[in-house]
Amino acid sequence: MHDGSLYATFARVEQTPGFVPGEGQTGLAKINPETGDVITVWTLPDGTEGQQLADLTITSDGTIYVSDAQGKKIYRVEGDTLLPAFNHKGFMSPQGMADLPGKGLYMADYGRGIWKLDEKSGEATLLDTPADTSLLGIDGLVAHNGRLIAIQNGVTPQRIIEIHMDGDAITGTTVLAQGLEGWDEPTLGVSGKHGIYYIAASQWPKYGESGAIRQGMEPPAVTPVMLIRD
Repeated sequence: MHDGSLYATFARVEQTPGFVPGEGQTGLAKINPETGDVITVWTLPDGTEGQQLADLTITSDGTIYVSDAQGKKIYRVEGDTLLPAFNHKGFMSPQGMADLPGKGLYMADYGRGIWKLDEKSGEATLLDTPADTSLLGIDGLVAHNGRLIAIQNGVTPQRIIEIHMDGDAITGTTVLAQGLEGWDEPTLGVSGKHGIYYIAASQWPKYGESGAIRQGMEPPAVTPVMLIRD
């Protein structure tokens, strides 16, 4: 949510009913949350072949960034266009982004760790990680009360961590939640006044090609949302 509007990314993926590789679109939509009307849509050209917009963040000055997990890029909204930003050959799988007040913009790379993104220069820097710390497999990244919180579903057990930093140096992590009952690939979260609300069971592993339920799987009736209290 931003200035009374809802922003959401979309794409056609293998689990989409009727999916055909390369067909369809991936982009960003601005929606009126009261009526459901779509106000504006930004899309990438060339369909969904090799590109999939997934995570988004809106910085304190209103700049909108969206990450392309498959295309290994980050885009910025400029008027009616999505322009490449922080295009770095070292990106592996851009995921969640978080704007920490007074510190800057950070991005989680599923296969590499945490990048610092310089909005003025367009440079991206992969931050060093302590030898005893793993920051791989991070999906959601949340700025919460000046803290950097990561939802790490690419490790076993899956967990939610706080990333500790000294300047731009990562010094370690604290586990806030790990392997809780009801989890089924937690993904994204948002900062709220009571703490961090997050998707506890995305149901992603339960679906296969064209949206078919995988053998032996039974998805819940709803997608559980949980809260990590301050």
